[in-house]
Amino acid sequence: MSPAGLQTDLALAREEIKDLKKERDRLRNRVRLSLGSELEGVNQHELLKRIQQIEQRNTALDQALAEARDQIAALEGQLREAEDDLTAARASLRRAMRSVSSP
Repeated sequence: MSPAGLQTDLALAREEIKDLKKERDRLRNRVRLSLGSELEGVNQHELLKRIQQIEQRNTALDQALAEARDQIAALEGQLREAEDDLTAARASLRRAMRSVSSP
């Protein structure tokens, strides 16, 4: 081979190296973007799952709150009845004490 032929081969090799580096960079970028979108998909899936869990927990807490309010209302009713019974018992006791003390 002549020096001119070697120079030509070297120039062609350098061009091919440049092209290969460009292709490598392009492929590297595509892989990076692809991996990024996969990671975003996983995170979105996990976030959706967590949101569903939170919504289910919120529904359960709403139901528990409604039941607690019903229990409070029932207990307040029982308390009013007990207070009424106590008032009636006191009045009855007063009458009994008056009847015993007055001959």
